[in-house]
Amino acid sequence: LLKIIESNKFFYIGSPGASANYIHVKNVVDALKLCAFSPRAAGAIYNLSDYSTWEDFVGMFAQSLGVRTPLLRAPELPIRLLATLLQKIPGWPLKPSRVDALTTFVKYSDLKIRQELGYSPCISIENAIADLVRGYRRWYELKKN
Repeated sequence: LLKIIESNKFFYIGSPGASANYIHVKNVVDALKLCAFSPRAAGAIYNLSDYSTWEDFVGMFAQSLGVRTPLLRAPELPIRLLATLLQKIPGWPLKPSRVDALTTFVKYSDLKIRQELGYSPCISIENAIADLVRGYRRWYELKKN
């Protein structure tokens, strides 16, 4: 995703407002600790999400990378058909599962864990993305040398 955004090859698929439900691993660990030490969590099921739209999510990446935010959008059906037809080509980047991820409107609420266990993310999605981009830059520099 970072390479595609950085090289200005990213485009949105389908209608605006699709969900990007990602979360930093430190937030997951914090939530697991809360669950491990709270009797109230026994047998309970909780969702975690640092919800944002793909437009906001990609915009945060673009800003951290220092590139322009992508604006191009393609209709879902032709892209889905293309991904399905070409998925067997080695190295072809756009698989049906990726189209699914880029076009879902499912939003996972973390309200239950916030209310029952007092969960609060320790790292915001903005800081998580900035950390990821810094790590990506370090990795890329090491790879070059």
